[in-house]
Amino acid sequence: MRLATVGKWAFIVGLVLAGVGGLFSPVGWVVWVLAILGVIVGLLNIAAEDTQSFLLAAIAFVLSATALNTIPFVGGTIGNILGYVAAFVAGATIVAAVWTLFVAKMKPALVGKWAFIVGLVLAGVAGLFFQVGWMVWVLAILGVIVGLLNITAEDTQSFLLAAIAFALSATALNTIPFVGGTIGNILGYVAAFVAGATIVAAVKTLFVTAR
Repeated sequence: MRLATVGKWAFIVGLVLAGVGGLFSPVGWVVWVLAILGVIVGLLNIAAEDTQSFLLAAIAFVLSATALNTIPFVGGTIGNILGYVAAFVAGATIVAAVWTLFVAKMKPALVGKWAFIVGLVLAGVAGLFFQVGWMVWVLAILGVIVGLLNITAEDTQSFLLAAIAFALSATALNTIPFVGGTIGNILGYVAAFVAGATIVAAVKTLFVTAR
């Protein structure tokens, strides 16, 4: 079976599972299955040229689902379904966003690439095994280095879009009751890393446009 076929089946199964889980069986393990299926879709189904459109659609979905859930008359079954679909979308979005943030849009600056690798490894290790306040500052500084050395002017817009999509998806996952603990810690540390690079990219854009 081709990888693209696997990705298509992951997409179909994910949507069906989100609907069925929201209707009949709101349980914690469904969120994890949906997030994993989303990661598979993100890895296998989203082509480089479609990434920007996908990220925009993901941002629109997360914001719309959040807005619907704040309406008093919406909730229960609809809220469960939207939450499960959000977990599915978030898995794919995080993969697409991380690829855009740190792989597809980086120029070959050696120091910046090492800062990127060390940052991601530290975020994963810290989230898994220990949580300390100073790690956030280390990751933010590494993110600043990546933002200064690895993000070109022509790639800033795509980078900022991916950063927004990542932040929204990570937040959406963390608001789901069954998600938290280790995954929440890892996403929080990665978010600190991304924030450092994003602030640099945003400030560059602000000064260029305001001149």
